[in-house]
Amino acid sequence: MTYRGRIEHGVVVLHPAHTLPEGTEVEVLPLAPPTGKIGEALEKLAGKATDLPADLAEKHDHYRRERGA
Repeated sequence: MTYRGRIEHGVVVLHPAHTLPEGTEVEVLPLAPPTGKIGEALEKLAGKATDLPADLAEKHDHYRRERGA
């Protein structure tokens, strides 16, 4: 069964028609991406890139200049 609700102050709040017993474990699947700051939107990409140099954080500018970006 699917229950719908929304996040309020960091807590999942179900629509009033839905109640679950206290302590029920749930799984949350966002239906739409959140709107907000660009950093929040980009956060979903964190850790997705592959085949990056291990020292990218230290030498970011070097690699960027090397690629001509």
